[in-house]
Amino acid sequence: MINQTILNYKIDKQIGSGGMASVYEATHIKIGTKVALKVMNKEISENENLRNRFLNEAKVLTILSHPNIVRCSNLDEWEGQLVFQMDLIDGICLGDFIPREQSTKERIIKIFLKLLDAVGYAHSKGLIHRDIKPSNILIKENDEPILLDFGISKTDSLGVTGDTHTKAQMGSLPYMSPEQLVSTKAVDNRTDIYSLGVTLYFMFTGKPAINTSTMSEYEIMDAIIKKPLPNVSDSQFQFILEKATAKNPNDRYQSCKAFADDLEQLSNTKDHLSTKLFPYSSNNSTPTVLHKTPKRPTGLISAAILFVVVIIVVLLYPWKNDTENEHTMSVEHEPELVETSSDITIASNEEEDNNSLDEVTEPNILAEEEIDSRSIMGKGDFEDLLSTAFNANLSANQRATTHDRLRNKFSIDATITVYDLEGGVRDRFNREEFVRFVIIRQQHTSHKIISKEMTGSSIAKLTIEIY
Repeated sequence: MINQTILNYKIDKQIGSGGMASVYEATHIKIGTKVALKVMNKEISENENLRNRFLNEAKVLTILSHPNIVRCSNLDEWEGQLVFQMDLIDGICLGDFIPREQSTKERIIKIFLKLLDAVGYAHSKGLIHRDIKPSNILIKENDEPILLDFGISKTDSLGVTGDTHTKAQMGSLPYMSPEQLVSTKAVDNRTDIYSLGVTLYFMFTGKPAINTSTMSEYEIMDAIIKKPLPNVSDSQFQFILEKATAKNPNDRYQSCKAFADDLEQLSNTKDHLSTKLFPYSSNNSTPTVLHKTPKRPTGLISAAILFVVVIIVVLLYPWKNDTENEHTMSVEHEPELVETSSDITIASNEEEDNNSLDEVTEPNILAEEEIDSRSIMGKGDFEDLLSTAFNANLSANQRATTHDRLRNKFSIDATITVYDLEGGVRDRFNREEFVRFVIIRQQHTSHKIISKEMTGSSIAKLTIEIY
């Protein structure tokens, strides 16, 4: 498409692309002005849901007027493809800006406060972005952030109908809130607060809160639902991040203004705000030590102390018989195999002090094997499979296997209706949404299948009750 003419604009170069559209830098052939053209991809241009989503973004950007939100100035159609014209932003993506800039806390806060103001403005207009992440934020030379991509935004009062139920995942998984995993519809402003908190963590540490390169999709969702963000080196920042990314929306900042107020209070203290945040070490979020203070040669002293301790232990320890001896050493020194599932609770130091080795029990390996053979490797009865999927006592590997099998039981365009009798709500999910819902609601009491419709060997429609 380079050098091609679209609606009086000559395409100069491509500056972005995605599953729904591509963005080009273009020049008006008569007056020479530079713009950004977002062109809907031809292969999906006849999909009504996606066309509506594209139109939704253009209408939203036309209505919104904020210095830190990209503007749309025109919408048209070219050879069946929808096209809208935006401001051409001379800046770099936040994801590239943070690693290459030696930013201070003060600089990060100033940039982020402008971003909070932009999102707060959108919220005041009844709009929820639902996809806030570093790749949707550009930073101009003057440190002005520009928020992009309102393609999956949810609107309440702008007179624009947002696409809130499609087969596509609504949002970018590592930045999605826990409630966003359950349903694309059951979200409010606090979903954006959560995504902003995860984005601030990236800005502060220079690395994402969740390492998607080493985790499966299930592990990522499990972390979002159950695990807090990793700690940062600054306790005041830590408090703000914890509040912004609380698992329960009621525990978060309830508005961008409340979020901004705490950040402004932190910036007013001026404590260590000029400290550069980078470079960071690869295995923690504290600054790398570039200059070490000379230490005393303690190697010989340590070795001597260790030798004396060993001699004392050998002479004084009341050794038991060989059989007991061998058992004790294996319990005390054999490397412990730790299950990485977040369902495993590590005992506190106080609990460890109150428990002797005699009270240590072997893991219930038999029960786990029974679950494997009966529910996972069995004949695949859907009722049993669904019961297993809702089982909160499975290991991480068992849950991942079970949820993959559950997903494969449904057709791609399946619809699942869930009546939550305890919560008194009814919701409708697509296949991916339902699997995420099951992951989160694993500790419900019971469920009942009301109806099931098949298309071939796949489930096309399912209605269940949960208690």
